[in-house]
Amino acid sequence: MRLKNSQATDRLLHDLAALGRMQAERPSADERVEALLGLELAGVLRTSLAGEPGPAHGLQPRRAA
Repeated sequence: MRLKNSQATDRLLHDLAALGRMQAERPSADERVEALLGLELAGVLRTSLAGEPGPAHGLQPRRAA
């Protein structure tokens, strides 16, 4: 029984520490990527992941045969 209480206490402390790290003031993920890669390369990466809107005639709905 004591072991389960100890594990529960350890888990609670772990969760509280994780919550504290989440609440800490730190740059956003976007700002961290820009600092690491530079503004230009971060922009290229962002565009490749999010994609740019294609032309209006790009994807057309198709009917099943």
